Amino acid sequence: MDLWEALRVLARRWVVVVPLLVLTAFGAFNLYSTTEPEYTVTGSLLLRGPSVSQDEETGQRNPYLDYGNMAVPARVVTDIALTPSTYHELTRDTGTTFEIGLDTTTSAPLVMLTVNGPTPDAVVAGAQNVVDFFNTTLQQRQLDAGAPENTLITSEIVQPATDVLQENASRIRMLVGVTGVGVLFSVGMAFLVEAIVRARARGKSKRRAKNGKAAKTTEEPAETTRPVSPAPPVVEPHHSSDNLFRAIDGNGLGLGAGSRASRRASNEPQRGDESEISH
Repeated sequence: MDLWEALRVLARRWVVVVPLLVLTAFGAFNLYSTTEPEYTVTGSLLLRGPSVSQDEETGQRNPYLDYGNMAVPARVVTDIALTPSTYHELTRDTGTTFEIGLDTTTSAPLVMLTVNGPTPDAVVAGAQNVVDFFNTTLQQRQLDAGAPENTLITSEIVQPATDVLQENASRIRMLVGVTGVGVLFSVGMAFLVEAIVRARARGKSKRRAKNGKAAKTTEEPAETTRPVSPAPPVVEPHHSSDNLFRAIDGNGLGLGAGSRASRRASNEPQRGDESEISH
């Protein structure tokens, strides 16, 4: 089926297509208007190294400085924050979600944070929870490793997580999805109705053809009788009009003359016979 035929089918079944499209538009608009938009906030942290790598009094060093790259402690803390139990603990009260990762394109690693939530206050509070957890965990991991306090790696807020943006991506995705499903359903129903109507029409035509064929084989042609016309009356020729009704035989004599000649021959003797009789 080509495009033109498909358009013709949709035009013929507009009674099915138009109401379904109207319902689709109404449903999509209703979902778009009733669905709350999402809000998002982004922030970033910069890790800073200590001024000294070893305590002069105790001679102890920070083990995390031995890696020569502050991306290692940053990666450790972000991995802890993304564990299921910690993630649930950080987002339970605010109903938010967050993503945290490292930007290693700079000389000092940047910790990038993105928080999504239902309200502006929720995303700001959720971002603050993640930042506090990051700073606390970073410090505690170093202390647990035996690092002196004057050799600790610290973090600095580069971009505060306070600039909230409204995101309509989820609403648009829902709108596009509902509209697409509605359009496909409408077109599919139109073609389904067209197929049902055509199938019924073919069935009716086949039944009519079958019934007509059966009627031709069972019915016998009716006998036709022609009315017998009475025989025409025989007209006796009148003596005065012998010339009118006299037929010409093969000797050139009329039928009347022939009959009279035959009667004369049978009743009257010939002249030769009369002579014989007289003698």
